[in-house]
Amino acid sequence: MSTQIVSTPGVLGGKPRIDGTRISVEFILELFSLEYTIENILEGYPDLTREQIFAALSYAYNQYTSSKLAGTLRRELSEASGNTLW
Repeated sequence: MSTQIVSTPGVLGGKPRIDGTRISVEFILELFSLEYTIENILEGYPDLTREQIFAALSYAYNQYTSSKLAGTLRRELSEASGNTLW
């Protein structure tokens, strides 16, 4: 995990967030889904840096690809073993 992204039990329900803030990775993704630009985010949250936003995006991408890879491996192992419980 990037040192800029932390997860602390009891803070935002343990969701991954930008260190030193209560801004979750999920919130950053939501802003992009609403067509915010990096500049819009920086204007609205002047204490954030461009690097922190990129760290949040990088973290989300890594979680997505890890999850996707895990699902692919489970499927392949299941098919190879004939096990349909996975």
